[in-house]
Parts: sequence; structure tokens; C-alpha cells
Amino acid sequence: MIFKLFIKIFFLLLISEFVIGCADMLFTQNNTELFGIQLEDITGLLLLFASMPIGVLGNGLPFYAYEFWLSLLLTTLNILIQTVIIYVIYNFFKRD
Repeated sequence: MIFKLFIKIFFLLLISEFVIGCADMLFTQNNTELFGIQLEDITGLLLLFASMPIGVLGNGLPFYAYEFWLSLLLTTLNILIQTVIIYVIYNFFKRD
């Protein structure tokens, strides 16, 4: 049961970061606006939050690493760290 919840959180974060990353690339290439707001600005902010905590180590990490394999490794590690944080917070509030 515990492992199932951890995997669900992991894949939810993985899919959401993938969708945000694809949307950011699409909006950046097409200069898409909605109500006078550049949508790439919004997705850029979402990517900034999605890159935490590894994003603190360097600008552009984990998504824009020098090598593709390093980018995949750092992104997976980042999602694992985020999953652990969310899981611990969930268990903390579930006990009350």
C-alpha cells in the first residue's frame, strides 16, 4: 500500500513535468499569448518550481544539463526527491 502511493505520486509528478516542459517548448516557439500574457512566462515559472530542489545547485538544472543522459538522471533524481517530500508531508498530515 505504501509503495503504491509512492509510485502514484512519482508518476503524477513525472507526467506533469513532462507536460509542462512540452508546453513551454511549444509556447516559446510560437510566442503564444492569452489575454496579453505570454504563456511561456507562466510555463517558465512552473518549470522553475518543478526544478526545485536540484535547481538550487545551478541555473537550468536539471532540465538543461550539458549531456542528455545527465539531464535524464538529474530530472529523475529531482522527481524522486520531490516524491519523498510530498510523501512525508502526506503521512505527517494523515496521522492527525
